[in-house]
Amino acid sequence: MSDPILKILIADDEAPARNRLRELLADMSAINIIAEAKNGLDALHLANDYRPDIVLLDIRMPRMDGIEAAQHLQKMDSPPAIIFTTAFDSYAMQAFDMQAVDYLLKPIRLERLQAAGAAVLDDVRAVGGERGVVRAARARRAARPLRRWCLGHRSCGSRPERRRPQ
Repeated sequence: MSDPILKILIADDEAPARNRLRELLADMSAINIIAEAKNGLDALHLANDYRPDIVLLDIRMPRMDGIEAAQHLQKMDSPPAIIFTTAFDSYAMQAFDMQAVDYLLKPIRLERLQAAGAAVLDDVRAVGGERGVVRAARARRAARPLRRWCLGHRSCGSRPERRRPQ
């Protein structure tokens, strides 16, 4: 049985960033870019129309930022996996709270994008291709890498505890 084709929505207000993501995704199998949005509000409308499996979502955009758009996307009957693609590391904890699959800092590296896409594909495979029931598996998988990413990072507001010698 062949892998399902994942439908991708790219949401970024900067054309060069959308172009870069499109170029990276062209090198990946099992991917179909179904739409592109220039802001969070357009991303919501396109997500409702096209029902993507993954939304690659920038955070700072006009009209509606990526954080607010992600909150709305999570309320969909069959919410897409959200992969934040941003130049700002200060939103990582909010991404973790929204159960994002990954949080990729620009410039996006192919290896990181492939790993994030593979995580979603694994979830789809695990439930026999039924995209509507992967939310719980996605949340479990998302917790581990984002927790590791946040541990001790200045944007997360916490530092790992150090044990005192006894």
